[in-house]
Amino acid sequence: MKPSSEGPQASLDLTHVLYDDDSLFSLALALVTLSPILLMAAYAALAVQTREILIITMWAGQFACEGLNYVVKHIIKEERPNLSVGSGYGFPSSHSQYMGYFWAFLICHLYSRHRFSTTGSWVLDQAWRLLVYLAISGWAIAVAFSRYYLRYHEPHQILWGFGIGASGVYRPASPSPVPFPFPLFHELTPSIMVSLSFFLLSLPILSLAGSHSSWSIRRRHQAKHALKARNTDYTLEDHYSGQDFLDQWNFFDRADPTHGNVDYQSKADAVKKGLAYVQDDGTAVLRVDNTTHLSPGQNRASVRISSKKKYNGGLFIADFFTMPHGCSLWPAYWSVGPNWPSGGEIDILEGRNTQSKNQMTLHTSHGCSVVKDAVSKIVSSTVGNLQCASSGNDNTGCGFHDADERSYGHNFNINGGGVYAHLWNSKGITVWFFSRSEIPEDITSKNPNPDKWGTPSAFWAADSCSMDHFSDHSLVIDTTLCGDLAGNTFSGDGCPGSCSAFIQDPNNFHTARWKLNYISVYQSS
Repeated sequence: MKPSSEGPQASLDLTHVLYDDDSLFSLALALVTLSPILLMAAYAALAVQTREILIITMWAGQFACEGLNYVVKHIIKEERPNLSVGSGYGFPSSHSQYMGYFWAFLICHLYSRHRFSTTGSWVLDQAWRLLVYLAISGWAIAVAFSRYYLRYHEPHQILWGFGIGASGVYRPASPSPVPFPFPLFHELTPSIMVSLSFFLLSLPILSLAGSHSSWSIRRRHQAKHALKARNTDYTLEDHYSGQDFLDQWNFFDRADPTHGNVDYQSKADAVKKGLAYVQDDGTAVLRVDNTTHLSPGQNRASVRISSKKKYNGGLFIADFFTMPHGCSLWPAYWSVGPNWPSGGEIDILEGRNTQSKNQMTLHTSHGCSVVKDAVSKIVSSTVGNLQCASSGNDNTGCGFHDADERSYGHNFNINGGGVYAHLWNSKGITVWFFSRSEIPEDITSKNPNPDKWGTPSAFWAADSCSMDHFSDHSLVIDTTLCGDLAGNTFSGDGCPGSCSAFIQDPNNFHTARWKLNYISVYQSS
């Protein structure tokens, strides 16, 4: 069966479960995937009421299993396949590991220690046993499948999780000869009903805790149309999302000006090869080819797009779910004017290889600089090079190194991405970064108010860098490989071998993808 769409759609926030609100099957799996929470509530109620060693040891085993899952995840640190559905690591799947343990423990107990009641018919007795085993197995498999269908985990993350859980079976030392099913069901029904009733009755109360409560239930809908700003200070001029990135942006398909080992694709080729597409939920994806084995000297296919519309200032808000990162990669979100460097360049999000924090840079003609003593007190980042003038001999530019570990690459992705906002006006150019959990309400409500955003990540004052250096900018999103930056620093960044050899293996590029929520451009009213 084909997996559901990959990005955030509707949210059942008991464990922040995102599902397709147009599909009853997706909703059903969102409910099924909550099984570990319901089982924990049942364990607690049964352990208190029955004090059975079987229940207590099984419950303790589940806690130990989850503890092991946490340790393994933080050792391997493998991302989820789709970080837009939530933050955190993906290997192994904790839900699958939980159900793997539950399944193996219960099946082993029922098979080796439990005495089923008999009907007097061998055929009916065996049919009942088989039905019980199939029901337990089907439940566990359904939870595991839900993690794939809802795009929380890759198949190998699910299989490993289930396998680790199943291998952790604890068998109680003494048998538990309880007749099954009717006497056991009769004895435990009050406990189950009390637990389930308390759980369900608590949901409306817990949902009032607010949108950030992990126990609230709500539905999240992605904007499907251009949004109209209501703030009196800024008016929405352009809103790019989904198909807009393919239709209203140009695809650059010439040789890379930064000498990268990259083969930029036209729109037709990028779409045909699956390097540029829109998910069912409206998330736009731009990725590097991760299927083709290259011969020495070949370049790897990638995508570079730029807005058809040009800008001479404004408030730009870019929401990314994930970004490319890793050895040989040089991803960037930036803007550039004509006749570089005369028209200026603003690098908002950029890095290379194993870099862990964002770098923000300006490239201009002569006469632009950063005054370190003045600006270092009003930004959260570290001031870098002070001279912005760039040329063929020196393309360093002037910039800032973000102090936030979540601002770039792997840590950006596992935290669900975030928003980069930059304001270009007569006072200068200011950049803010907000991780997913810290995006201001005025941004999400489409009424941006930069005055309330606090300390910026970067600021280039017009006093020392005239805004005359910047004109007619197109927004650009690209991922190049090797080249003047990532290639020249490849070994120094701790990457193995040579950059040109590294790009030959497609397995090195599974995380080389942009997932774009939207980019909005506002102008001062």
